[in-house]
Amino acid sequence: MLASFLRTNRQAAKLSKPTLENLTPVVLRPEIVRPEIRKPEVLRPETPRPVDIGSGGFGDVGALESMRGNADLAYILSMDPCGHCLIINNVNFCRESGLRTRTGSNIDSEKLRRRFSSLHFMVEVKGDLTAKEMVLALLELAQQDHGALDCCVVVILSHGCQASHLQFPGAVYGTDGCPVSVEKIVNIFNGTSCPSLGGKPKLFFIQACGG
Repeated sequence: MLASFLRTNRQAAKLSKPTLENLTPVVLRPEIVRPEIRKPEVLRPETPRPVDIGSGGFGDVGALESMRGNADLAYILSMDPCGHCLIINNVNFCRESGLRTRTGSNIDSEKLRRRFSSLHFMVEVKGDLTAKEMVLALLELAQQDHGALDCCVVVILSHGCQASHLQFPGAVYGTDGCPVSVEKIVNIFNGTSCPSLGGKPKLFFIQACGG
Protein backbone atom coordinates (compact mmCIF):
# COMPACT_ATOMS: atom_id res chain seq x y z
CA MET A 1 0.00 0.00 0.00
CA LEU A 2 2.78 2.42 0.95
CA ALA A 3 4.71 1.57 -2.26
CA SER A 4 1.64 2.26 -4.39
CA PHE A 5 1.15 5.62 -2.66
CA LEU A 6 4.77 6.62 -3.27
CA ARG A 7 4.58 5.66 -6.95
CA THR A 8 1.43 7.80 -7.36
CA ASN A 9 3.15 10.79 -5.79
CA ARG A 10 6.23 10.37 -8.02
CA GLN A 11 3.99 10.21 -11.12
CA ALA A 12 2.20 13.39 -10.06
CA ALA A 13 5.54 15.13 -9.60
CA LYS A 14 6.53 14.26 -13.17
CA LEU A 15 3.48 16.02 -14.70
CA SER A 16 4.54 18.74 -17.10
CA LYS A 17 3.86 22.37 -16.25
CA PRO A 18 1.28 22.81 -19.07
CA THR A 19 -0.62 19.80 -17.75
CA LEU A 20 -0.77 21.32 -14.28
CA GLU A 21 -1.98 24.62 -15.69
CA ASN A 22 -4.88 22.87 -17.44
CA LEU A 23 -6.18 21.34 -14.24
CA THR A 24 -9.39 22.92 -12.92
CA PRO A 25 -9.56 23.28 -9.15
CA VAL A 26 -12.70 22.06 -7.41
CA VAL A 27 -13.84 24.13 -4.46
CA LEU A 28 -16.46 22.66 -2.18
CA ARG A 29 -18.89 25.01 -0.46
CA PRO A 30 -18.74 24.97 3.34
CA GLU A 31 -22.26 23.60 3.67
CA ILE A 32 -21.28 20.57 1.57
CA VAL A 33 -18.17 19.83 3.59
CA ARG A 34 -19.90 20.57 6.90
CA PRO A 35 -23.70 20.38 6.56
CA GLU A 36 -24.17 21.62 10.13
CA ILE A 37 -23.19 25.18 9.10
CA ARG A 38 -25.84 25.44 6.35
CA LYS A 39 -27.58 28.83 6.44
CA PRO A 40 -31.14 28.67 7.73
CA GLU A 41 -33.87 29.16 5.12
CA VAL A 42 -35.87 32.36 5.31
CA LEU A 43 -39.57 31.54 5.32
CA ARG A 44 -41.62 34.29 3.71
CA PRO A 45 -45.26 34.73 4.74
CA GLU A 46 -47.73 33.40 2.23
CA THR A 47 -49.57 36.07 0.25
CA PRO A 48 -53.22 36.20 1.40
CA ARG A 49 -55.52 34.45 -1.03
CA PRO A 50 -58.38 36.57 -2.40
CA VAL A 51 -61.80 35.08 -1.89
CA ASP A 52 -65.18 35.86 -3.35
CA ILE A 53 -67.27 37.81 -0.86
CA GLY A 54 -70.39 37.77 -2.98
CA SER A 55 -72.09 40.41 -5.12
CA GLY A 56 -69.24 40.32 -7.61
CA GLY A 57 -66.49 41.54 -5.28
CA PHE A 58 -63.35 40.07 -3.80
CA GLY A 59 -61.83 40.55 -0.39
CA ASP A 60 -58.51 39.90 1.29
CA VAL A 61 -58.62 36.84 3.55
CA GLY A 62 -56.32 38.50 6.05
CA ALA A 63 -58.48 41.61 6.16
CA LEU A 64 -61.65 39.58 6.59
CA GLU A 65 -60.14 37.51 9.39
CA SER A 66 -58.87 40.67 11.06
CA MET A 67 -62.35 42.19 10.86
CA ARG A 68 -63.89 39.08 12.42
CA GLY A 69 -61.36 39.29 15.21
CA ASN A 70 -62.29 42.94 15.88
CA ALA A 71 -66.04 42.81 16.19
CA ASP A 72 -66.03 46.16 17.97
CA LEU A 73 -64.80 47.80 14.74
CA ALA A 74 -67.52 46.39 12.47
CA TYR A 75 -71.26 45.85 12.50
CA ILE A 76 -72.51 42.28 12.24
CA LEU A 77 -75.17 42.12 9.52
CA SER A 78 -76.61 38.62 9.61
CA MET A 79 -80.39 39.08 9.45
CA ASP A 80 -82.42 38.37 6.33
CA PRO A 81 -83.95 40.72 5.42
CA CYS A 82 -81.15 43.03 6.48
CA GLY A 83 -83.34 46.09 6.96
CA HIS A 84 -85.51 48.74 5.37
CA CYS A 85 -84.36 50.94 2.49
CA LEU A 86 -86.41 54.02 1.62
CA ILE A 87 -85.69 55.76 -1.69
CA ILE A 88 -87.22 59.22 -2.20
CA ASN A 89 -86.90 60.22 -5.84
CA ASN A 90 -88.00 63.78 -6.64
CA VAL A 91 -88.02 64.38 -10.40
CA ASN A 92 -90.75 66.90 -11.22
CA PHE A 93 -91.01 70.19 -9.32
CA CYS A 94 -93.77 72.78 -9.31
CA ARG A 95 -93.32 75.71 -11.66
CA GLU A 96 -93.28 78.24 -8.82
CA SER A 97 -90.18 76.60 -7.31
CA GLY A 98 -88.04 77.49 -10.31
CA LEU A 99 -86.40 74.04 -10.07
CA ARG A 100 -85.80 72.06 -13.22
CA THR A 101 -86.93 68.51 -13.92
CA ARG A 102 -84.24 66.04 -12.85
CA THR A 103 -83.96 64.09 -16.08
CA GLY A 104 -82.34 60.70 -15.61
CA SER A 105 -83.07 60.39 -11.90
CA ASN A 106 -85.50 57.52 -12.52
CA ILE A 107 -82.63 55.48 -13.94
CA ASP A 108 -80.57 56.11 -10.81
CA SER A 109 -83.53 55.22 -8.61
CA GLU A 110 -84.11 51.91 -10.38
CA LYS A 111 -80.44 50.94 -10.18
CA LEU A 112 -80.42 51.71 -6.46
CA ARG A 113 -83.60 49.71 -5.95
CA ARG A 114 -82.07 46.67 -7.65
CA ARG A 115 -78.79 47.01 -5.77
CA PHE A 116 -80.29 47.21 -2.30
CA SER A 117 -82.76 44.44 -3.13
CA SER A 118 -79.81 42.22 -4.03
CA LEU A 119 -78.31 43.09 -0.63
CA HIS A 120 -81.46 41.71 1.04
CA PHE A 121 -83.05 45.03 1.98
CA MET A 122 -86.81 45.64 1.88
CA VAL A 123 -86.90 48.51 -0.59
CA GLU A 124 -89.65 51.10 -0.90
CA VAL A 125 -89.51 53.83 -3.56
CA LYS A 126 -91.52 57.04 -3.20
CA GLY A 127 -91.54 59.61 -5.99
CA ASP A 128 -92.22 63.35 -6.23
CA LEU A 129 -92.88 64.19 -2.57
CA THR A 130 -93.38 67.68 -1.17
CA ALA A 131 -91.28 68.72 1.80
CA LYS A 132 -94.09 67.79 4.21
CA GLU A 133 -94.61 64.43 2.51
CA MET A 134 -90.87 63.71 2.73
CA VAL A 135 -90.87 64.31 6.49
CA LEU A 136 -93.98 62.14 6.93
CA ALA A 137 -92.40 59.30 4.94
CA LEU A 138 -89.24 59.48 7.06
CA LEU A 139 -91.24 59.55 10.31
CA GLU A 140 -93.27 56.55 9.17
CA LEU A 141 -90.05 54.63 8.53
CA ALA A 142 -88.53 55.63 11.87
CA GLN A 143 -91.65 54.55 13.78
CA GLN A 144 -91.50 51.00 12.44
CA ASP A 145 -90.10 48.23 14.61
CA HIS A 146 -86.51 47.58 13.49
CA GLY A 147 -85.78 45.21 16.38
CA ALA A 148 -85.36 42.12 14.18
CA LEU A 149 -83.33 43.99 11.56
CA ASP A 150 -79.66 44.96 11.36
CA CYS A 151 -79.62 48.21 9.40
CA CYS A 152 -81.61 51.04 7.84
CA VAL A 153 -80.93 52.95 4.62
CA VAL A 154 -82.37 56.27 3.41
CA VAL A 155 -81.70 57.49 -0.14
CA ILE A 156 -82.86 60.93 -1.28
CA LEU A 157 -82.54 62.08 -4.89
CA SER A 158 -83.56 65.71 -5.33
CA HIS A 159 -82.39 69.30 -5.72
CA GLY A 160 -80.54 70.79 -2.77
CA CYS A 161 -79.28 73.98 -1.19
CA GLN A 162 -77.19 75.34 1.67
CA ALA A 163 -78.76 75.54 5.13
CA SER A 164 -77.73 76.55 8.63
CA HIS A 165 -76.78 73.57 10.76
CA LEU A 166 -75.02 72.34 13.88
CA GLN A 167 -73.74 68.97 12.61
CA PHE A 168 -75.01 68.09 9.14
CA PRO A 169 -74.85 70.73 6.37
CA GLY A 170 -77.27 71.30 3.53
CA ALA A 171 -80.92 70.72 2.74
CA VAL A 172 -82.97 68.93 0.07
CA TYR A 173 -86.02 70.30 -1.71
CA GLY A 174 -89.46 68.81 -1.86
CA THR A 175 -91.31 69.10 -5.15
CA ASP A 176 -93.06 72.21 -3.80
CA GLY A 177 -89.71 74.02 -3.56
CA CYS A 178 -89.58 73.92 0.25
CA PRO A 179 -86.34 72.61 1.79
CA VAL A 180 -85.87 69.92 4.43
CA SER A 181 -82.55 70.18 6.27
CA VAL A 182 -80.26 67.17 6.29
CA GLU A 183 -79.89 67.67 10.04
CA LYS A 184 -83.64 67.22 10.51
CA ILE A 185 -83.62 64.10 8.32
CA VAL A 186 -80.84 62.48 10.33
CA ASN A 187 -82.31 63.41 13.73
CA ILE A 188 -85.56 61.65 12.86
CA PHE A 189 -83.60 58.42 13.28
CA ASN A 190 -81.72 59.23 16.50
CA GLY A 191 -81.88 57.03 19.59
CA THR A 192 -84.78 58.97 21.10
CA SER A 193 -87.00 59.11 18.02
CA CYS A 194 -86.15 55.61 16.79
CA PRO A 195 -85.00 53.43 19.73
CA SER A 196 -85.27 50.15 17.80
CA LEU A 197 -82.35 51.33 15.62
CA GLY A 198 -80.16 52.19 18.61
CA GLY A 199 -76.62 50.89 18.14
CA LYS A 200 -77.37 49.87 14.55
CA PRO A 201 -75.98 51.41 11.35
CA LYS A 202 -78.19 54.05 9.71
CA LEU A 203 -76.99 54.96 6.22
CA PHE A 204 -78.01 58.15 4.41
CA PHE A 205 -77.27 58.62 0.70
CA ILE A 206 -78.22 62.07 -0.58
CA GLN A 207 -77.87 63.15 -4.20
CA ALA A 208 -78.87 66.80 -4.18
CA CYS A 209 -77.85 68.88 -7.18
CA GLY A 210 -78.14 72.65 -6.86
CA GLY A 211 -80.89 74.41 -8.78
